[in-house]
Amino acid sequence: MYNQIYEAMKRSCGYVTIVLDGETISQGTCFAFTPDGEVITAAHVVTGRMPIQVKDYTDPNAKIFIKFSGRPVLEYLVKFCSLEICVEAFSENVQLDIAVLAPKETQSEVFSFLPASLSPPSEPPRVSRRLQPLRGWSDEKTTEVFPRGP
Repeated sequence: MYNQIYEAMKRSCGYVTIVLDGETISQGTCFAFTPDGEVITAAHVVTGRMPIQVKDYTDPNAKIFIKFSGRPVLEYLVKFCSLEICVEAFSENVQLDIAVLAPKETQSEVFSFLPASLSPPSEPPRVSRRLQPLRGWSDEKTTEVFPRGP
């Protein structure tokens, strides 16, 4: 079973290279999450830095290339790069370091992919209300780490 998972992951993972004016400015990894070859990667891989700035991923001179095992290098475009969320507890918006890229040209061959969803779940996960005592820590071992004093 683990070998099948490994093989599926290996075929779905790619290597991202960002080139600006003939110079490689960033490299990283990604994984395909659709049969069309759309990929998820880190936003800082696309821009080459943090914080993410719109001008970095909209620069027409920047080219994004991805290499998958057994496929030629393909050029990609940004579908979205980074999300900002407002959290009242923080003084500034929080940037999420995620980007979605799509092949510049439609590919005739289906991509190996790891299914992923960019949509929120339709119903929240169920959480058990039954409390479990901590397991694996005896009082004896705990007092060795945290002595109770004289």
